[in-house]
Amino acid sequence: MNHCGSRLMLLFLLAFAFASRAAAVTTTWLGGTGNWSDAGKWSTGVPASSTTDPVLAVIDDAPATSSLVTVDSPVSTNTLRVDSGDQLNVTSTGELDVDGLTLQNSGIVSLGGSLVANPGAGGTTTLSGGGRINLSGGSLGSSGGLANVDNVIVGFGSVGFGSFDNRGSIASKTAGKSLAFSTGFSNEGTLEATDGGTIDLSLPGMTNAGGTILALRGGIIDLGDSMTSTGGAFSALVNSSLDLRGTYTNTTFTTDNTSIIRIGPSTTLTINGGGFNGNVQLLDPALSGSFSNSGSMQGSLHSAGSVSIANSGNITIDGAWNAAQGTTFAQNFQSSLNPPVGTVILAGTPSAPATITKLTNVDNAITGAGMVDLVDNRDEGSITATTGTLTVTGRTSPVVPPQIYFAGNFGATSGGVLELGASGVVGGLHADGGAIHLTGNIDSEGFEVTHGGSLTVDSTLTTTNLSLVDETSSLDVNGIVRMAGDFRIYGSTQGRWTFAPTSSLDLSNAGEHGGVFFALRYEVAGADLGQVAAGFSNDNYYLPNLVIEPDGRVDLFDVFDNGNRIGGKREALYVDTLTFADATGLIGLNGIDLYYNHLIGSPDQILPGKLVPEPAIGALLGAGLLALLASARRAPG
Repeated sequence: MNHCGSRLMLLFLLAFAFASRAAAVTTTWLGGTGNWSDAGKWSTGVPASSTTDPVLAVIDDAPATSSLVTVDSPVSTNTLRVDSGDQLNVTSTGELDVDGLTLQNSGIVSLGGSLVANPGAGGTTTLSGGGRINLSGGSLGSSGGLANVDNVIVGFGSVGFGSFDNRGSIASKTAGKSLAFSTGFSNEGTLEATDGGTIDLSLPGMTNAGGTILALRGGIIDLGDSMTSTGGAFSALVNSSLDLRGTYTNTTFTTDNTSIIRIGPSTTLTINGGGFNGNVQLLDPALSGSFSNSGSMQGSLHSAGSVSIANSGNITIDGAWNAAQGTTFAQNFQSSLNPPVGTVILAGTPSAPATITKLTNVDNAITGAGMVDLVDNRDEGSITATTGTLTVTGRTSPVVPPQIYFAGNFGATSGGVLELGASGVVGGLHADGGAIHLTGNIDSEGFEVTHGGSLTVDSTLTTTNLSLVDETSSLDVNGIVRMAGDFRIYGSTQGRWTFAPTSSLDLSNAGEHGGVFFALRYEVAGADLGQVAAGFSNDNYYLPNLVIEPDGRVDLFDVFDNGNRIGGKREALYVDTLTFADATGLIGLNGIDLYYNHLIGSPDQILPGKLVPEPAIGALLGAGLLALLASARRAPG
């Protein structure tokens, strides 16, 4: 082995490396105020970038005197360092090119002109040092890439040219002035428009990668059609506005009641890990906005178009959710086979109630207090009053009264009051510790009142089954209850049953198959007091008007002890006026006493036994008179 040759080669490489390193030139500002072009102010002459001997310009390596260096013509360096306490001022006629990968600013750089980073092909210049850059109509950009690690950039003018990655803080704080960003801007730090300033991100290719974007005290932020945001937070606070366009995923949005977030055309919001809190307005009257939420949203919305919310998370409405062409809540717009998976909470105040206009609820659970103008509550959806009063009305249309079109569930719990003023078909109605007040005509699949709940009917309720489950629940009827199913009364507190003198209970049958009508069952709850006027009282579960509709089939039952039995006697039904709508209706007494003051129809339609299975018509007519004599005794008038 030639050891001598190896040593010579090593010495040559070391000498080459030393020579290459020695070729880098550092020139330092000597302190005080002056012009960049003054050679006497630099330790080794005026900096000028070089491809062979890279130049590091230093202002000012911490001498005793702070420095202010002015650039008023085109100048350059390969690397720039501005130390803490020192300033660099590029005037409107000046341009500073940094032809390298390092721009370290710990002081203040003021730009009335331009500062341009030129990192070379495929390179990125790093802006670091924790200093401040003041823009007063100037520009900060790059011919390649520029990454702001920790500087604070403030003012108006332009940022960008090439790609620009912000991890620090950028703010526009001059009223009526704009800070504009070019294509290729990405934000991981903070963008802020305050005191009437504007942040303009309207050009294509903008990205928010987990950063914070804030409009404050009259600030305006304008985002472009191709803006893409993943994570991060957008806020408009204290008389400010935020104009959203583009695509937003897992992003949090916040406003207060003095500010607004506007959503422009072709905007998609997918709120999963993020959230929403504040006021929203859709900009385009023809726009059908679309949100996807599996996180949380809160606030109010205003739109001249329609809004579709794919909600499997939680939405809290504490203002108005107002879309002129309607709002749709659904977890899955293509299918409503799943149970409700999204929650919408109405959380306004009595003086400022939460409201939703023109709502279509596919499969969400809507709760709380406020006002809902309903188009459609489908069979997978539910609307429940949980605190205060929740008023539900239908969409005003040429049809009077307004209509609810589909059959979702409605309820009232925990002391909530559901005021159901719309008319139409609904699913189940459930007053579980709350109150339901019907002023619209409702066709329901069933009704249950339990745990101290109450039902007030000031209109017409058409339902299958109706159940008063416990003795603390109540029924107050000022209109008509029309049933095609079982009527179950499990309570024993007589005073919680009120039928107004003009009210009516209309009973039909439990269905028909092959020409055979099946009888519905009516649970009798009144105490059998005999032929006395005291039995005809609301305190005794009395009915002012009982109507047996055409083809009606009603069996009286006394399955549950309502606590009204006296001396071991069975319970009875008291009716002021018993009406058979035609000759096809029938009542089966099933061994129970029926007392009435007035009969419209034939006593032959009252039978002693039960109607299940249905007897032949001839046998019924033959037994009718015996039934009347045996059980349907007429009380004194």
